[in-house]
Amino acid sequence: MQIFQPFASFDACAAYLRRDPKRLGKQAVELYQIYNAVWGLLRGERPGYRNHPVVRHIFHGGHPYDLFPYFDALTVQWRSLGYRRSPEFLWKVEALYHHLTPYFTPGPYLPFFCSGEERSYEDVFRKYRALLHNKWYNEENAEGGVPHDLIPPLPGGGGPGNAHPPGL
Repeated sequence: MQIFQPFASFDACAAYLRRDPKRLGKQAVELYQIYNAVWGLLRGERPGYRNHPVVRHIFHGGHPYDLFPYFDALTVQWRSLGYRRSPEFLWKVEALYHHLTPYFTPGPYLPFFCSGEERSYEDVFRKYRALLHNKWYNEENAEGGVPHDLIPPLPGGGGPGNAHPPGL
């Protein structure tokens, strides 16, 4: 379970992940699983994933971050590719949103693994882009892999022929 946020903007993240429909779809499901665990924690339950670092991060001491705009951006891209989400799934997401809304922190979402003086948000976004880029590059020749021309170039000279871009 991981929230890949390759850019600060949720819309830009979803547009980038559109290049990998499987990853795009998984992001929405993972957000649902995370929020389901967060809702359980808020009710004093012991849900699955309760100790997962991403769940603890999003839980944010009982004042969860609101990543539902990310879910919405993922869904827009998902639908633009011709896919649908089941009405049952959308109903569950909507119910979680209404349950969690009173608890959301008013502060901005701080991306996971951004701690310490040696890290910046842009470092995290760049590393997530590199992870995705390398994944897509490695799947290029696999059945169902991302075609070569859809692999996004990385800033700083990284490209499909450069599995380990400079500076990462």
